[in-house]
Amino acid sequence: MAKVTKWLDGFTLWVMKWAKWNNPFLMCLIVFEVFMRYVVNRPTIWGADILTMMSAFGRLVGIGYGSMVRAHVVMDIFTAKLDFKKSKILDLINFIVFFLPLITALAYTTFKRAVKSYKWHETIYSGWRPIIWPVVFLVVGCYVILLLQGVSEILKDIISLQKGSDEWIKER
Repeated sequence: MAKVTKWLDGFTLWVMKWAKWNNPFLMCLIVFEVFMRYVVNRPTIWGADILTMMSAFGRLVGIGYGSMVRAHVVMDIFTAKLDFKKSKILDLINFIVFFLPLITALAYTTFKRAVKSYKWHETIYSGWRPIIWPVVFLVVGCYVILLLQGVSEILKDIISLQKGSDEWIKER
């Protein structure tokens, strides 16, 4: 199981290494769009749509990484006074009862939406009407990454329960 978690975490890191290149392009596009809008007084018809799509991708792909490094907000009001074992059991219950069904449902429904979008050649309702299905499939991919990372977190909690601590994660 530890090898599986290491592989899943490595996959998430690999995706993030590629996805981080979205940010410099996003920053350049923002500067360009602001320049065109306020200095030249000729905003582009495509800038806002591209910015929205790139921002959505950047945020969604980062969610899986945030789960891996435990950067998400945690309501430890329930676990603060629990011992390690009870805390990990509660984590497992939360991941299995809430996280897995929710993310699986989101990935499934978004996939169905992406297929429809592809079949219909769906476009964004704007001046230049770009196709939207590639972005919707990217969202599905982000949900799948988050789902895989959730499986990794479940396995880590199981291993931590067996070993009695989280120290093994740092040693990998």
